[in-house]
Amino acid sequence: MGLFGPPPPPPLPPPSLLDSAALIADQCHLTADALVLGLVICGLFANHFWRVTCFGLVWKAAVPAVASLTADSCPLPWWVWPPYAACCMYMPLLAFLNRVHKRQPVEGAVFVTGADSGMGHWTAAQLCGAGFTVFAGFYSVKDGELDLRERVKSTYGAEALSRLHAVPCDVTSDKSVDAAAASVRKLCGASTGLVGIINCAGLGFNGPAEYFPMKMLEQQMQVNFFGYVRVVQALMPLLKDAVSKPGARRGRVVCIGTGGGVMSPSPPLLFAYMASKWSVEAFVQTLRMEMQMRKLPVDVCALNPGFVKPTALISGGLPLTEKMWAASPPQAKAEYGGLLETFIEYSLAQPGTHVSEVAKRMLEIMTVGRPWSSYKVGPDSKAAPFVGILPAGVRETIVKFSMYKSIGGNM
Repeated sequence: MGLFGPPPPPPLPPPSLLDSAALIADQCHLTADALVLGLVICGLFANHFWRVTCFGLVWKAAVPAVASLTADSCPLPWWVWPPYAACCMYMPLLAFLNRVHKRQPVEGAVFVTGADSGMGHWTAAQLCGAGFTVFAGFYSVKDGELDLRERVKSTYGAEALSRLHAVPCDVTSDKSVDAAAASVRKLCGASTGLVGIINCAGLGFNGPAEYFPMKMLEQQMQVNFFGYVRVVQALMPLLKDAVSKPGARRGRVVCIGTGGGVMSPSPPLLFAYMASKWSVEAFVQTLRMEMQMRKLPVDVCALNPGFVKPTALISGGLPLTEKMWAASPPQAKAEYGGLLETFIEYSLAQPGTHVSEVAKRMLEIMTVGRPWSSYKVGPDSKAAPFVGILPAGVRETIVKFSMYKSIGGNM
């Protein structure tokens, strides 16, 4: 014992890294719980709009609420939020963690309409190269088959070319579609089976709503809407028969929509085209839920591209525009000709997304465990739904100014 009492105790050792981490975890666990819960909720949504919404709720509501209600929280510096936002946007879908959503094998046959050019042409080639048997539906086999065969052979080789079958198919004709279905039934062996129906056939009319010729409107709907329904109805028995067998993969029905889907704005002079594509959205949504309610292994979805190039929609649309003016009253062109010229110039100036991106996404749809209800291709397609939900005045101003450099409103 010292002169003035016992010696002082030795100083405590500095906390270990593990102790410091435990202390921080204890103080910040509720904040961390809010962050983890936000990521889990993001993992439930494939749509990036809802992921952005979830991030906003965590940032502006959940974490501040934790901080105000309990002392067991800690402030988050600003630099935490950018990487957390990235984690929210790229959080894997939790549905893919179970075996029900396992990837589908590359096997069976796929019927693709509109293989003459553009999206149907590139999709048929991509699926052949991946290993699917492809029945390519041509409006004119004579004009389109050679180009498609050359692309498949030069890109994927002779083996892929052996999986390609050209089928005449005018989607506006019951007789032609029924004959195409009979050809598929004849050529589809028991070991192959039809596992996919992809509608890429398309026609794009432009023109003023108040003068648009009714016969051309009927033609627009026949190709872009009735044709899609006609093909699906003709081939659905083959598809259901193939995918309902024990051990079979799931089937797919895919239809080309446009822009951001039903939430897209409908620009001036595009009412006929947009009407046909919005009709497709109704068909897809209804058929998708009908398959689910009947517990059939068939997944239905829409693929919505923005400006995609090269396709025949623009080059083929110019002659159609002249036919539209010829079939319209004389005052139609006098009143709307300048606006339509501006829109055509705008369309030609858009860089667009290469059509091969559509084909890549089609392959993804055919092989993913469970496809989304809608796929967007191109930055303009992904932006369209956000513009579409804005207040009407804001939405219309954006569309008119971006396409026509005009913000003219009501008189």
